[in-house]
Amino acid sequence: MAAVTGLHRKSLLRLMHGPTLERAPGRPRFRRRRYGGMVADVVRVVWESLDYVCAERLTPELLSTARHLARWEEVVLTPEMEVALGSISRATVQRLLQRFQQYSPKLPRRKPQPPNRLLREVPMERLSWAIDCPGAFETDLVHHCGAVAVGEYVHTLQLVDIDHLVGEMHITADGQSMY
Repeated sequence: MAAVTGLHRKSLLRLMHGPTLERAPGRPRFRRRRYGGMVADVVRVVWESLDYVCAERLTPELLSTARHLARWEEVVLTPEMEVALGSISRATVQRLLQRFQQYSPKLPRRKPQPPNRLLREVPMERLSWAIDCPGAFETDLVHHCGAVAVGEYVHTLQLVDIDHLVGEMHITADGQSMY
């Protein structure tokens, strides 16, 4: 019968020992969510504070970072939520992160254009890391302001010689520089 019907041996035994030979209709299995929206909100805040790391790196640090953020009143932790964050699996965190990424669409990016004629004349190009003459810098200006650029915050200007690390200079909102 297995060769003729293509059914597994155990399925055939269940059919033959049942009241009829009709197969039972498959019922959809719904798993209820184990973690509520509050846990998802905490996972989102921790994910954003750790600069959008992957689920494999986020999961082990989830509880300790949430406790640290709770000390600074960024999140509210209850004992039940701490238990949930301590027992959440990597796969569940991965599903949450995929849902978060769906809600934040990425904007198309254009190649940066120099804003004026003077800057167009400054030679800028991609350089190989195998350069042996000093003076070729990579620069980066980072705004440490979070999602909104309102109020006082710190800028980091990084100058990196392709061969040697030059250093970092921090410029505060009032124009003072720190090294």
